[in-house]
Amino acid sequence: MTIDVRTITVTLSPYDVIQWAKKRLAVAQREFAKNPNSTNWNVALRAMFVWQQVEHTFLRGGVRSAYSLCSDLGELPYGEWDDVISLATVGTTVGQALQDFATI
Repeated sequence: MTIDVRTITVTLSPYDVIQWAKKRLAVAQREFAKNPNSTNWNVALRAMFVWQQVEHTFLRGGVRSAYSLCSDLGELPYGEWDDVISLATVGTTVGQALQDFATI
């Protein structure tokens, strides 16, 4: 019996996405604190941005947008969630958003 994992869709709740983003941010912050280098800073910055977008969408946004985003994320591997969340909230990838909205 063969299972094609590309056709599996996971049903996510907003709570699942919030917990994923929160855990990812905690891990990124912990890694930066242990080893403060530019790579860990970039990972932490991306995680902070994604957490901000998730918090806004799921805790302050409308129910329709939250469940729509959950539906979109359920079809993708975790590694692609950052950019999907960013595209849904600010209309650009995380990298582009961080570049566009960076304050120097």
